Amino acid sequence: VRHLKDARTLFHKDVVELVRVCAWYRVVLFTKWKQASMLASCLVVVRLLLRASERDSLFAYVPEFYVESTVDSFHALRRGDPP
Repeated sequence: VRHLKDARTLFHKDVVELVRVCAWYRVVLFTKWKQASMLASCLVVVRLLLRASERDSLFAYVPEFYVESTVDSFHALRRGDPP
């Protein structure tokens, strides 16, 4: 019985996290101007990364978060349904 309660608690935490992700998608992606703004910010970061990659010494100091968040944003835009 204890294992069932632990499993239920774990599933509840997963559901809460997924509901938050869905709410984020709804708020961020499902209006046309928000999609355009997110794409514009992705393009700015990509241009920054391209400029940084021209100099190897500078590119080494670019935070990994910039690369990961840009890739995640592009994938979110690609998967998102238009409003």
